[in-house]
Amino acid sequence: MSDGSAFGTANCSTTPFHLAAYYNHIGVIEELLSRASINLDIVDDNGRTPLDLASFQGHRDIVELLLSNSATLFVADNITRRTPLHAAACNGHADSVQTMMSYMTNSAHIDCVDCYGRTPLMLAVMNGHFGVAQILVEHGAQVDCADKNLHTALHAAAANGTEECVEILIQYKADPTVSDYKSRTPVHFAAQSGHSGLLITLLRAGGSPTCPDKIGYTPLHWASYNGHEKCVDVLMENDADLTAGSSFSPLHCAIINDHGYCAENILDTMVGKSINVDVVDECGRAATHAAAFGDHVECLQMLLKHKAKVDVIDNLGRSPLMLASQLGQFNVVAYLMDNIFLEKLKLTQQDQFGNTALHLACIKGHENCGLTILEKCGDEIMSIANQDQKMPLHVAARSGCVQVVQNLVTRGADLFSVDNEGYMPILCCAPSIKIAECLDCILQAMLNAKKEND
Repeated sequence: MSDGSAFGTANCSTTPFHLAAYYNHIGVIEELLSRASINLDIVDDNGRTPLDLASFQGHRDIVELLLSNSATLFVADNITRRTPLHAAACNGHADSVQTMMSYMTNSAHIDCVDCYGRTPLMLAVMNGHFGVAQILVEHGAQVDCADKNLHTALHAAAANGTEECVEILIQYKADPTVSDYKSRTPVHFAAQSGHSGLLITLLRAGGSPTCPDKIGYTPLHWASYNGHEKCVDVLMENDADLTAGSSFSPLHCAIINDHGYCAENILDTMVGKSINVDVVDECGRAATHAAAFGDHVECLQMLLKHKAKVDVIDNLGRSPLMLASQLGQFNVVAYLMDNIFLEKLKLTQQDQFGNTALHLACIKGHENCGLTILEKCGDEIMSIANQDQKMPLHVAARSGCVQVVQNLVTRGADLFSVDNEGYMPILCCAPSIKIAECLDCILQAMLNAKKEND
């Protein structure tokens, strides 16, 4: 059978009755019904009745015919526990749904659930079928039923951006503050998906612009993170709390993804409300660190224009310059090394492991960052050792930063300084400790031989 997939899988228990219902052959159905022995609720291997298949296809006349002959309306299939009402609602067949309502003997059946806990109303809304949703709520469908993930129809409408569905659900008193298993409300979904019009509707209905989800993100966090400018505007206009929720603030969220408009809107509001623009997250990182992390120079410029500190230190003792150096974010390093920032940068600043920005650049082999730092720094940086007693020359040699090594040697870096392993910079050029030991042994033998010859 060429269209077997419409039945889930082609199977041997698909009868002519099923095929006639699916393909809308009403004459065949009438002939079959004239036989006293016909089973109206016969199921195929997937547990689907002729009524289910007719409902799925939206064949209203066959649905009416079967129901008028006492076909059972609420029979769940074997695949997803879908009923004929689910099938019609999911595909937006409003006339079939309307017909089913007139044959419903138990009003509670309107909220029957499939294996995922979804009601027909939820499926209709998920697929944007406003007409079906309206029929269901007018006949008493519960608007706040939740599926296994605690998603309601309003969550689905907010995520999909179906304005009519949101409006009809709100009209029938759907709760805009209800939370799913991640503690996210429909307001979170609208903000995350960028549906600013729906956001306004939900907030007017009592949704909160500030409530945090399980990771501490408020709707403003999500709108900022995804760069939904209009949603940020709406939330700010509705007095969203800039300091609520996760310490990785909406400003961090906007900056780390280079959403300049959102960041500037938030910054202007923070300054206007005297909120510290250098607010830090749980790692002690400010928005300037977020800009450094992503190599977002324009966002960094914006932050500094709003008086953000260029030398703020995180929990590891690293400034934005040090973080950018470690990650090889050359554009931020070059921008910060401009003369206007040199006095504030503290190039000799060491993190909790004793590394300077030059160490961090060289450890990771970011030679262009190391050279940019060297161009502006004084000679004192060359003699700073980290907790392993390694000078910049040690780590540059280990990482193969040839030009940095040449620069350091030319400027008089100590060629004989010894690290905690007893190695001079020359031995750090070896790719492994064992090779370094072999090299040390040979060098010592060569020196001894030279002394004997002298």
